[in-house]
Amino acid sequence: MPKFTVIYVKGRVVARGISVEFEALPGKSTLLVETPSRSAAYVYAYEHLSSLGLSIFINHDPTMNANPLGFCDFEIEDIQRSETPLPTMVTSGIRIEKIFRTDN
Repeated sequence: MPKFTVIYVKGRVVARGISVEFEALPGKSTLLVETPSRSAAYVYAYEHLSSLGLSIFINHDPTMNANPLGFCDFEIEDIQRSETPLPTMVTSGIRIEKIFRTDN
């Protein structure tokens, strides 16, 4: 089965004037998973991290890619079928930054 690495950071929301920004704590964390696809790796990571009581959002720059984490439309549909949220609103807790295949 393919192996994927999920990179995430912990942090908190900080108000800067009229905007809200995510202030990451030093260091990044990784979660290694064996799943059939990148979308399944996201679902696993989301469920695992949220089961620890952590709020989660996805790193998303709409100017770079219409879909969060660079997911293709098929991957988004796959995640939606699993009824796993794809939150992009900044919150204190965990920001998932990347998911990539590590066994090729």
